[in-house]
Amino acid sequence: MENKHIYQDWLTLSQLADNAITIACFNEVEKRYTQEDRYYHTLIHIKDLFDHIKRASVSKLEKQLLAHVALFHDVIYNSRTTDNEFQSAEFATPWLKQLGLEKTHQEIIYKIILATSNHISSNPLTQLFLDMDLSILGASPKKYKEYSDVIRKEHLQIPLLLYKQGRKRFLKQMLQRTHIFQTRAYQTSYDVQARINIQEELKTL
Repeated sequence: MENKHIYQDWLTLSQLADNAITIACFNEVEKRYTQEDRYYHTLIHIKDLFDHIKRASVSKLEKQLLAHVALFHDVIYNSRTTDNEFQSAEFATPWLKQLGLEKTHQEIIYKIILATSNHISSNPLTQLFLDMDLSILGASPKKYKEYSDVIRKEHLQIPLLLYKQGRKRFLKQMLQRTHIFQTRAYQTSYDVQARINIQEELKTL
């Protein structure tokens, strides 16, 4: 296990004990997030989400659920396919069962992971996670540029023209929203900068 600090964050947030099952689970997850073709969807992204969860004004149970969502939501990531979210949710299910989570909690986690496919929800907890997941859009211009560069690296197999078309479509969809972020806290903290960042990237596409 090379990412012990991230493992410990997961245990602390999820209130799980360090044991053979948690180690086996994290080792399997770690293998996925450290694949060579990943540049943004890595354990660094998961660590960033854990930091957001630590600061969130939610209950201890909600933090537990969000910690599992964060760990598993990008565990399957193939830029050539369109069902990564479904596959990630399916991957998580047997592990959540082995970790001893209640069925209702497993179902909540499953639904939130699925919602990352279009980043829209009417559920407050899901909205919060989706905002955390998209918070990079409202990062500093320097950090946003690093993000947009590595996203392109994850899609190098796609011809540049097609990539630009798809990227423009995604960015314009974000701008068309009344608010890019769905929770008041993230709207206040990130919305203005996100629009600036997106508009600047669109000029380069």
